[in-house]
Amino acid sequence: MELQLRPWNDFFDQDGFTKPNNIADRLQSNGNYYLLNYVFLLAGSSLISFFLGGRAYWLGPVSVVVHAVFRTRTPTQVIQSKINKVSNKVSNKLNKLVDKDH
Repeated sequence: MELQLRPWNDFFDQDGFTKPNNIADRLQSNGNYYLLNYVFLLAGSSLISFFLGGRAYWLGPVSVVVHAVFRTRTPTQVIQSKINKVSNKVSNKLNKLVDKDH
């Protein structure tokens, strides 16, 4: 899994939300793809909740779950994510081979 902050305009693109066929698959896919965005969103909502005296704490977790369930990624994003995973695996294996030789 590649940890990368995704563009916020992509994260909040309203055209990308659809009803999921399989909630578990959607949660896993979006959880992996938007992980750092979710971390920032939860951290930000926790700070806001702290300053508001804890009254708005539920907003962060609820918004993360709603986004993760209903956000679809474009085919280009899915393919790019898979290319990145393969590239990382190849790079790691090459690094291990180089390390063995030294």
